[in-house]
Amino acid sequence: MSQPDNKSLDVQRIRAFIEARGGSEVPVEDIMEHSGAERLRVYPILFEMEQASWLEVTAESELGAPVSVRRRQ
Repeated sequence: MSQPDNKSLDVQRIRAFIEARGGSEVPVEDIMEHSGAERLRVYPILFEMEQASWLEVTAESELGAPVSVRRRQ
């Protein structure tokens, strides 16, 4: 029996969570707490989504980590 691809499931969960917000800004902490994605995968997945132009970072911490994001129009 094959293992589920946990990263792909987390990508789907994060996309669905962001899309459910209808284009509004989404705090990354809300994604971590409520999307169902594994916390440790959230930042790398958000980085990949930004690189793929799927989302944009709307606020960053002093160290450059995303604080809030939204679906790119």
